[in-house]
Amino acid sequence: MVANKKIVNKSTNKNIHEALMQRALGYEIEESSEEFSLVDKELVLTKRKVNKKTCPPDLSAIEMVLNQMPQDSHLEGYSAEELLNERARLIKLFNKLHKDGKDEKN
Repeated sequence: MVANKKIVNKSTNKNIHEALMQRALGYEIEESSEEFSLVDKELVLTKRKVNKKTCPPDLSAIEMVLNQMPQDSHLEGYSAEELLNERARLIKLFNKLHKDGKDEKN
């Protein structure tokens, strides 16, 4: 018995990579819900609610991206302490940018 196999072409491979990068970097998505009522035998939009949802970076996706990097990557020359310091710096920068982005929306 042969399993159903899909042929993975270049565009599919590119889509998978883009989705992985999106999960690794985090993203925002808009979700909307709509309510309709029957008015004079016609459906009329009565309520629309739009929510913005922030999906944070996914550590598993980050790990997969890092594992795909060549072994001579730019991270090889750093010690564990230097990497932890860089991580802390990037988290601080991310939090500052995230806070600034919220301030602009208000």
